[in-house]
Amino acid sequence: VVNRVVSLLNQQAKLLSGGQPIQIPEEVLDKLCVRLRNDGELLQVLGSPAALSLWYKLERSPLDSPKLRMPEDSQQKYVLKALTDGYYRDIQAVVKEVVLVASAQEASSKMRQLHEALDAVRFAAKAKGGPLTQGTGGLMKQVDKASAEAADALITLSQAKVEAQEAAMRVGKGLGKTWQAKLDELMVAHKEVPDVVAELRRLDPSKAKGSNSSSKKS
Repeated sequence: VVNRVVSLLNQQAKLLSGGQPIQIPEEVLDKLCVRLRNDGELLQVLGSPAALSLWYKLERSPLDSPKLRMPEDSQQKYVLKALTDGYYRDIQAVVKEVVLVASAQEASSKMRQLHEALDAVRFAAKAKGGPLTQGTGGLMKQVDKASAEAADALITLSQAKVEAQEAAMRVGKGLGKTWQAKLDELMVAHKEVPDVVAELRRLDPSKAKGSNSSSKKS
């Protein structure tokens, strides 16, 4: 039964990530396995015919999906709620954190491309001895494209942060060092681009608090 639940949790992680394989940390799986082994009532119910007949549905949809509607006061409803509250939420938090890190890496890549496009424009303008026109070698179009992609990546990153925070809070955790470390890494990587740093600071709760305090004092 425990192995079947572990397999289900791995499948849930894959569903939550849009089909991408997610490596659930061993310590998370170990903790959930211990929790399950100590839940004799749930273990017994999971071995029942009613639970076994439900399994194929659980493997095809996220456990919090509206598609998984069970009759009230049924054994299947009990199984779904127990697995969702006691196990699925932990997996959801892991997946959302993985997505957050991936979004941060994508944002970093897009901002690096913007930085390179701006450098190319500055270099060309310096060589020309004046500002570039819109059609000069397609450089300004590259800046426009890189700027739009960087903006989209930052929006995606911001949304990923919100979703990761919400998922972490459901299991009584916070993003803590993971989010701050990624944000600090991006700020260092793009410290020479003030506009990018300004955008990143908006995503930094510690910086936001500092700016709010300063504005109140003034």
